Amino acid sequence: MRFWPWLPVALCSAGLLACGKPNPSTEAQVAVDAHPAMILRLQPLSPDRHEFTGPAGLSLNRYFTLAPGLRQTAGFGQRLRAQMETARDTTEPAHALQSVYVEEQNVTLNGGYTGNADSLRGVHDASLVAYARWTGGTHDLCDLIEDGMVVYDLLLNRPVKPPFEFD
Repeated sequence: MRFWPWLPVALCSAGLLACGKPNPSTEAQVAVDAHPAMILRLQPLSPDRHEFTGPAGLSLNRYFTLAPGLRQTAGFGQRLRAQMETARDTTEPAHALQSVYVEEQNVTLNGGYTGNADSLRGVHDASLVAYARWTGGTHDLCDLIEDGMVVYDLLLNRPVKPPFEFD
């Protein structure tokens, strides 16, 4: 059997072999397997930001899409949570509320979408994958959503029973 000295280095670089300390900045984007389509990346949706003043004060919503077919992959929820935390706008702490919405890409919601915040609100519930919220800078909600129903709490790392309608 032939030994390839470069193999351990390549496997470490690809995140397929545990080598030393994990790199938290890239951990959320490590592929489930070596297939690039399985990498979880949030893509900004147009509009990607909606700033408004509500009852809580100045608020910000961020909108993203996610490639289809990733919900069933290993570690999906925690990888998605890490991506949502990265997507949060930390440069503007003046927002009383900040939310991140993640929609699954489809024929309508994709890189060519040019709607506005009103055209997203409540219209595409079937494609809504997750929602996260920060109140006063504290991460207080992070939910997985299926067919418009909240089914998993990513902060508590447990199913929501019974599921309830996302509103």
